[in-house]
Amino acid sequence: MGYVATTGGIGGKEVHDLMVAAIKQCFGRVNRVPHTIEWLTSNGSGYVSTETRRFAREIGVVPRTMPVGEPSKQRYG
Repeated sequence: MGYVATTGGIGGKEVHDLMVAAIKQCFGRVNRVPHTIEWLTSNGSGYVSTETRRFAREIGVVPRTMPVGEPSKQRYG
């Protein structure tokens, strides 16, 4: 798990940096994850932009967004 702290909002660059840092923490320095993983996020513009989604797929990550609401009430399977 990783995080980014900012007072100016999170844009595509911060999301890309966060993806790279999280993948590096889990898998070491790789250009692509060894198996497909899901990236669960909110629907914020930095997370759903075309560029961010393209970048995610290039490194083997499937971007998934959650609807606004309480995550504890969501069912995933």
